[in-house]
Amino acid sequence: MDCINIFTIFDEHSKINVMELIGTILTVIIILYLVILFDLTATVETEHSIYEFEYNGLLWVILDLWTIVKYKSNDKVMKWFGYKKTLKQ
Repeated sequence: MDCINIFTIFDEHSKINVMELIGTILTVIIILYLVILFDLTATVETEHSIYEFEYNGLLWVILDLWTIVKYKSNDKVMKWFGYKKTLKQ
């Protein structure tokens, strides 16, 4: 009876480069962190106006919505993206 070794499935021509695999995994982890957990508030000032950008992590937005629905609150739902432009005087 022949037993198939899973390590022999990959021959020399189809070997996966370990460093590329680690780089890809780290890139995916960083992107998921930025989308799900990261919060950012940035302000940009120009000669005539002030721009304010706000980004809230997807997890925090979902948790906020869940607590509002669960406790039947009258609060406003947190925005995922926020943008505000103010003119200087």
